[in-house]
Amino acid sequence: MSTVPVDTVADGLLARDVGPATAREFAEAISGSKTVFWNGPLGLAEDPRFAEGTRSVLASLAQAPGV
Repeated sequence: MSTVPVDTVADGLLARDVGPATAREFAEAISGSKTVFWNGPLGLAEDPRFAEGTRSVLASLAQAPGV
């Protein structure tokens, strides 16, 4: 298991979570948002190995102004 840019995921492999850089991008977007619609996990969150991205973005939502 490794963290790679999405455009370098090899054929036949699956991206199963967002990485730290993407989670930071989401956090930045969330911090400047007045409304956020959540439509489920960002990866295979039912597997603890792939839940960190979802947890990180949820933490950003919890800290957002107006929540």
